Amino acid sequence: MWPWGLPWVDLCPLPTLSPPCSAWAMEQIRTCVCYARTNVKLAASYAGLSDYKDGPTHHAILDIALMRALPEMTGIVPADAKEIAAWVSVIAETDGPVYLRLSRSATLPVHYGPVTPRIGRGEVLRTGNDVTIITCGAMAGSSLQAAGRLASKGIDARVLHLPTVKPLDRDLILQAAEETAGLVCAEEHSILGGLGSAVA
Repeated sequence: MWPWGLPWVDLCPLPTLSPPCSAWAMEQIRTCVCYARTNVKLAASYAGLSDYKDGPTHHAILDIALMRALPEMTGIVPADAKEIAAWVSVIAETDGPVYLRLSRSATLPVHYGPVTPRIGRGEVLRTGNDVTIITCGAMAGSSLQAAGRLASKGIDARVLHLPTVKPLDRDLILQAAEETAGLVCAEEHSILGGLGSAVA
């Protein structure tokens, strides 16, 4: 049973689902949540390849594409536990449907100070002038590590974390495109419909 009717009685449900299962729920999410613009928040654990041990049937590499395609849906992909905690408060105060993508596996921490997320805004995790790595979610920590390795080879890589995959921080992306020689996207998703497709 899905809690889509709860917003009509001033309750804001936060059901959890597994992204591999989100495909079979898409019709209900599209019709009862997005078309009706109900105030439902979907928290999806086991995202990306974080459930790799259970094989390809549990690789959630299409969920961002599916959720980005839905009208009225906001898509959030936090990088670490500290950012997840900050986003839960933000999305609870946000009117309308929100998809919160979570990893099953532990992620590398990227936030050490206060986190103040805003929908539609990305953040610069590392400055750089040669190339930009654009990432979201669990790949943010790995992207910072990659930038460190590139630095040891004389390549100054900027790392942008875009926790809001819908809507995107277009201004931050365009600024990076103007200021560096190229953009590279790192994500746990199919190349079709995910962050890379959105950036392109």
